[in-house]
Amino acid sequence: MRLNQLRDFIHIVEAGGIRAAARERGVSQPAVTKTLHALESDVGVRLVHRTAQGILLTPSGRVFLARARAALSQLSKATEELAAIAGKMDGNVAFGASAAGLTIVPDAVKAFQAKYPRSYVRIVEGAPRALLPLLRDETLDFFIGPKPVGELASEFKLRPLFRLPLAVVARRGHPGRDATKLDQLAGYPWLLFSSSGWRGSMLEQAFVASQLAQPAQIVQCESYATAIALLAQSDTLGLIPRPEIAHSRLGPQLTEVAVEGRLPEVVFAMYARADGVLTQPAQMIIKALTSGARRLTERNHIESD
Repeated sequence: MRLNQLRDFIHIVEAGGIRAAARERGVSQPAVTKTLHALESDVGVRLVHRTAQGILLTPSGRVFLARARAALSQLSKATEELAAIAGKMDGNVAFGASAAGLTIVPDAVKAFQAKYPRSYVRIVEGAPRALLPLLRDETLDFFIGPKPVGELASEFKLRPLFRLPLAVVARRGHPGRDATKLDQLAGYPWLLFSSSGWRGSMLEQAFVASQLAQPAQIVQCESYATAIALLAQSDTLGLIPRPEIAHSRLGPQLTEVAVEGRLPEVVFAMYARADGVLTQPAQMIIKALTSGARRLTERNHIESD
């Protein structure tokens, strides 16, 4: 098995077909086909099915794709670390962050760039369910997100970083802005940030604590930008971390609805591969993110995990 075979296989999958992969690479279609056949011969199984619309991964192909990506990622990291030792570059880091995790990202990246001026940083926003596959195949070094409700697969590990209190938010001028109890707001549409649905979500916890049934209208949204636009431009209500309300982007659009009672808190954690070895640049930015989380909790008088 050769490195170029792995690269071509991944390229075929990402391009959606052999012809598209050949066109993007500027090589002949027979050359790409030959590489794929050689790889399948080496591993002893069929990896893809060719169709009129392109290619489809076989079950074996899906398993092999994840391992191929992880292998290339490890080789890439090794090359970067050797380049860093030789003084040619400082290293790259790729990590993910959920919406509230983005609060601490800017300062962390600034600190990272000060230490590693010749580096490349990639940040992917998303919910844990969307980021876990990217962590599995080592597209991401780690990510920051809400602690899961259930058990996490043994291939991953968690490190709690901080917890944030939630607040009910609405657009400025919302008809329910003066409500003092959650039951006064139960009739409005509610935004659900959880990627796993109502069960176990922060919204469910808040409604159960107030002995309220599930809202009749729920919008499940996993895009932070779209969610904020929805809150700002409709009567939809939502629960977001209180420090986010004061954020420069949200302050002019959203306001807190000061309801009585204690709302749930969301715990944010760092997700990483259990068997992964983090590079020095990745460790450095994790340290910067942890420091930012500590400052955030101290600034808001919140208990840190």
